[in-house]
Parts: sequence; structure tokens; C-alpha cells
Amino acid sequence: MYSYAYLEGEPNWRENKDAEGFDFISTDFCSEIIEDFKSLRILRLSKTKIKNLTLKGLPNLEAIELIKCEELLKFTVLNCPKLQAIDASFCTELCSIEGKFPKVEYFSCPAAKISKLPKMPNLLYLNIDWCNNLRRVDIKAFKNLEKFHYLSYDPGEYSLSDISSHPSLRVFQISNTRFTFDKFKSKSKLKFLCFDQSEFKGDPSIIPDSVFVILSRGNTRGVYSELGFLNCDRTMKLLYGPWGIPPNENKILPPVPSVFTPPAEFDLKIASDSIAGAIFGSAMMDMIGLGVEFATRAIAMMNLSHPLDITWTHPWMSTHTSSFTRGTATDDTSQAVLIMRSLVRANVNKTKEEDMIKVGNAFIDIHDFAERLKDWMKEGHVEHRDGGAPDFGSTTGRVLSRQIFVSDPFQVSKEVWEKTVK
Repeated sequence: MYSYAYLEGEPNWRENKDAEGFDFISTDFCSEIIEDFKSLRILRLSKTKIKNLTLKGLPNLEAIELIKCEELLKFTVLNCPKLQAIDASFCTELCSIEGKFPKVEYFSCPAAKISKLPKMPNLLYLNIDWCNNLRRVDIKAFKNLEKFHYLSYDPGEYSLSDISSHPSLRVFQISNTRFTFDKFKSKSKLKFLCFDQSEFKGDPSIIPDSVFVILSRGNTRGVYSELGFLNCDRTMKLLYGPWGIPPNENKILPPVPSVFTPPAEFDLKIASDSIAGAIFGSAMMDMIGLGVEFATRAIAMMNLSHPLDITWTHPWMSTHTSSFTRGTATDDTSQAVLIMRSLVRANVNKTKEEDMIKVGNAFIDIHDFAERLKDWMKEGHVEHRDGGAPDFGSTTGRVLSRQIFVSDPFQVSKEVWEKTVK
């Protein structure tokens, strides 16, 4: 795996003909053709400035991620017979997707400008939210389809008989449609129906209780039951890498001096494992919770409808989840990283002890942390070239926007809390 993530300039990647994976996320990658890498399996080009991309002669390529390539106009695939997963979410200028996709099972391109979908005979998962140049999509063209997301301004008309007669469909989510409850096919595999701002004809009660129906916010019927793992969940996992360690994160950090001496009977290995477990456990579970943050309970139940799994981080690509890279830090975890970095600096470089808080033999520099937090809001993690924090709470934003926050973080935090939250 070759990771060039977050590097400035385009690296000399072409010489690595043995590569099984390339990660160019948030780089200056701009090459228009990637061809003749016989071993390449996974490719990540998210948040790059490519305008046209052709993949050619990649016989083992399985997954490509192109999230938020906001200048991408055209994407072409030639002779990539094993390609299974394509995520081109929020490529807002993407007008054309061409090529042959015989084994593609996962396809996500919300907010694209495409006016037609390519043929994908083995498709299992389709997300075309806000692809407003598309008109009514005939799901019967995708006989293996398990999940269908189509939030749009005018997706056309659908009927229950059409949806329930599909041989594989489990989840159907749509908005602004005109939907007719006419007849439910008895052998249907449908488990979730979700509508938003839609017009209805007929009686929803003809649907059996085995189908969980979300008619609108707070208006549901039927009995919820887990879907279990679907084939599309397996395919989606290809988009989680592994991607390798970015060069600017593969650094040896300076040693931190011991700030206290633990009792002799203290097991340092168990303690260090517990500390690391708390940090990584918090980071992992916050990322998993991200997938349905701000969603209603019913929507969350629909999208987390299988046992706990890493795919919960991005059960479907929305404007919210697309701000976060799959499997990386949320804003909460980023702030925890800032705390740890500040603690290390305060106890390695004790240049302003008089301005620090001393706890036992350890030092806490609240001004250093405040400055790091404010810089993070503006730039994100600079080494990731984020261009700003991916997200932060409204109270945090109010606190950080105050000019005197760095010089008096306690007072500013207290004032904002008492005025807006308490």
C-alpha cells in the first residue's frame, strides 16, 4: 500500500508498478489517466482537484473513492473487470460516467449532475440522492439491488406493487415522490420503506407489519427487525482500505519525561494498554455514532439495521457524513488529540511555567490548548490540509469566535455557557 495522503505536489507514484493500493486523499494529484497497474486493488482520490479521470487496464481494481472531487467532470472506466465499489459522493460537477461495470455492486454519487446511470447488472447498493438531472429510475433494471436511496426534488412516481415485486430490494428511501399504495406482493423481501415530503394515494395499512414504514418524521408503522448483514455491506467494506500510513503521520515523536513516579506495584503495561484502549475506544465509537447523528430514531433504526460493524460510520453518504473521512477522527476525537498534543508540549517545553496550571508534577497550558483549538477551527488538522474543522458544536463555535478566547479561555467559556446553554 502506498499512501501519499495530504502531501503537497504530485508524488512520483508511477514507478510503483507493484502497488496494491494508492491513497492520494487531499493531495495535488491531477493526472487524468491511471493505467496498467496489474496489482492495484484499491484507489482513493477523494478531495483532489482532478477534472477528468480515466481508469484503464487495471485488471484487479476492486474499489475507488472519489468523495468531494468538486472539479471532476467526467469519469471513465476501461478494462477494470473486477471493480466492485465506486464512491463518487458529492462530486458536484460530475456530468458523465462512462465505461463497462459488469461487477459493480456499490455505487454512490449523491449531488452529481449526471443525467443517466451506466449499466450495472450486478448492483446491490445505489445512492443517487440529489442527482436532480436524473428522472424516474427504474429499479427493475437492477435485479440484485438491496438498498436504494433517492432523495430528490422530483424523482417521479412509484407504486407499492412495483417496489414489492422487486426480487431483492430490502430498503427503499425516497423524497418528494408521488407514491401509490396499490398492492403488496406476498413474496417481497422488502423490510424498510422511508418517505420524506411525499404525496400518497391508497391505504398504507395494506403493507404487512413485517415492513417498517416511515411515512414522515414521527409517523411510522410496522415492526422493526434487523436486516442482518447484506451482500452490499460486504462490498462497502472495500472502501475502508487499509490505506497505509500517511508520510506526515509516520514520524518518531520526542520522548515525554515522566511527570510522576508510580508505586512499585503499579503495572505500567496494563495501565498503558488501558489508556490506549480508552483513547481508541472513544474514537472508534464516536465515529460509528457519526453515521446517524442528527437523524430521527426511525431513520437511525433503518440505516443501522444490522449488527455493530464498521460500516455504521457511513451507512449512506449524506452532506454530514461526507465531511468526515471513513474510519478517521470526528471533531470530538480531534479535540482529544489537541489536548494530548498540548499536554506533551507543556511537559516537554516548560518555557512559561508561571502561566501554566500545575497538577502534581504535571503542567497544563490552557492558553496553548486554546490557541490550538482556535487554529483547528480555522484550518482543521494542518497536516491533513483540511481547510477547516469538519464540524464542531454551536457552543464551541460561539466560544472560539470570541476574540479574547486565547487570552482568557475560562472566562469566555463561562460567559457563553451561562448566556446560551445553562
